[in-house]
Amino acid sequence: MSKTTNTAKTVWIVDDDPVARLLIKKTIERAALFNFSKEFTDGTEFIEELSNMEDFKLNEPDLILLDINMPDKNGWDVLDFIKEQGMSFRKSRLALLTSSINPKDRIRAFSYASVSGFLNKPLSKEDLESLNL
Repeated sequence: MSKTTNTAKTVWIVDDDPVARLLIKKTIERAALFNFSKEFTDGTEFIEELSNMEDFKLNEPDLILLDINMPDKNGWDVLDFIKEQGMSFRKSRLALLTSSINPKDRIRAFSYASVSGFLNKPLSKEDLESLNL
């Protein structure tokens, strides 16, 4: 049975692969946990959004799904930016979404205070529910 909520929930997807973004969006739609999604095609674009702190604070999403492996600025670069800026999220949960099977990536991910989850592609409804949003 799907969880439903009376509050509008948002998810931001940061992934350079258009097919991966489409599959993520389809999974999100089937899970019926979110009312709105926003897409970023790379880490640079996402960092620009984070840099506009006033706008970000007003529109902070409930969940950020961040791919690790992207050209230019990858997920690690984004996490380093968040850490260097001393950013903390009021309500956002950030989960890495990756095809990596390297156990060191999971360990590294949770060394960042901003990371709430480490999910493997392809994303499933159960993965989303495991984040307890």
